[in-house]
Amino acid sequence: MKLLVHVEQYDMVGILPSQLESLALLDTAMGITEAAYIDCTPDGFEHPGGFTKYNSLEAFLAAESGPFVAFAPTGEDIRTATIGNNDSWLLFGPSMGWADTLDNTSVQWVSIPGGTMNSRDVVPIAIWELSGWREQ
Repeated sequence: MKLLVHVEQYDMVGILPSQLESLALLDTAMGITEAAYIDCTPDGFEHPGGFTKYNSLEAFLAAESGPFVAFAPTGEDIRTATIGNNDSWLLFGPSMGWADTLDNTSVQWVSIPGGTMNSRDVVPIAIWELSGWREQ
């Protein structure tokens, strides 16, 4: 699996720049093979190792190929969803989501148990649900 997170400024409820370091450790433990982020902070920041930086969702989509699995409150439950393959990108959007900006025909929409949560909480839950650790 691959991971894309949307990083926001401190006064939002999405992923913060300071969380990328701990996400990098989680990625290693859970078998994420590639990680990237979209920088939506006002001034940018020095990105940590292990992540590729993109300035927009459009730049990411132009550079990477799917399959893409995006998280939304109304998607299929991740516990029962069939995720394409290990080359799938797990896409975690901004605090308010990005359902309006992704082409629904090229994205598999999934949700985590409990429905609406911000990306800050959803990323570790989703990675755990898809990891080999859970299956043991």
